[in-house]
Amino acid sequence: MIMKCTMASISAVTNKTIKDALEFSATREIADACFQEALAVAKAMGYDFGRDYLNQAPGYLAKVGVHRDSMCTDIDNKVPTEIDYLGAKIVTYARQKGIATPFYVTMTNMVKAIEDNYL
Repeated sequence: MIMKCTMASISAVTNKTIKDALEFSATREIADACFQEALAVAKAMGYDFGRDYLNQAPGYLAKVGVHRDSMCTDIDNKVPTEIDYLGAKIVTYARQKGIATPFYVTMTNMVKAIEDNYL
C-alpha cells in the first residue's frame, strides 16, 4: 500500500507512468520523500518494513511500472478517485501521530483539486 499510495497521486497529477515518474528527477524526488513520510507513519503505528525497503520499493516499481496508475484513468473519466483511501489515509494517520507529511499533504490536495474541477 505504501507503493500504491505514493505513486498513485504522483502519476495522477503528472499523467506519467510509474516508471517515467521514477526516472524523472523531479517526480523521483517527490516519490522518495513520500516513501520516507509513509514509512515514518507506518513505524509510528508499529509496522516495520525493514532497513532496505527504500531501496527495494523503487526497484520493484521500475519493473512493473510501465503503466499509468488507475487514478489517471479516474481523472480521464472524470470520476472520483480513490485518494481518500490512499494518500489521504496516510495524512490522517500522520496527523493522529503528530507526524508532518508535507509531501503527502501536497499530493493529496493536488489530486483533490483536480477532482474538484470536474466533480
